[in-house]
Amino acid sequence: SRGLGDVYKRQVSYGEDCTFQIANINSSTGAVELETATASNVKKSTSVYVYGETQDDGEIHATKVLITRFN
Repeated sequence: SRGLGDVYKRQVSYGEDCTFQIANINSSTGAVELETATASNVKKSTSVYVYGETQDDGEIHATKVLITRFN
C-alpha cells in the first residue's frame, strides 16, 4: 500500500483529443486562472493531474492534463 507522500511512476499516453491546460493558482487567495498549454509545457519534475482511463496494462490514456503552478 502507498501513502499520500509516496511517488510512483505510471506510463501515460495521450491522443490528439487530449487537452492540456496550466492552472495558475494564487497561493494567497486560492483563485485559479486556466490557460491553454501543450504537451511541450510538461517538463521533468512538472506537477500534473492526469484525467483519463486506466488500461488493462496499467497505462493511463489521458483525456486531460492539468499542469499546476502556484504563485
